[in-house]
Amino acid sequence: MNFFDRLSDALNKPEILQTAQDKSVIFLFVFGTLAIIFGIGAGLAQIDSLVQKRKRRGK
Repeated sequence: MNFFDRLSDALNKPEILQTAQDKSVIFLFVFGTLAIIFGIGAGLAQIDSLVQKRKRRGK
């Protein structure tokens, strides 16, 4: 049973949430999603600051 099968089972059947393993799968999924979102945001902010520096230098 792979990660996505376990995740879909846990999300579809509330009684599975009683087991610690499935709780950890959901926690890791949520945490991973948040980490990806923050990572993309930080990357965009970094690119934006580099663009701003270049614009200032060009003037």
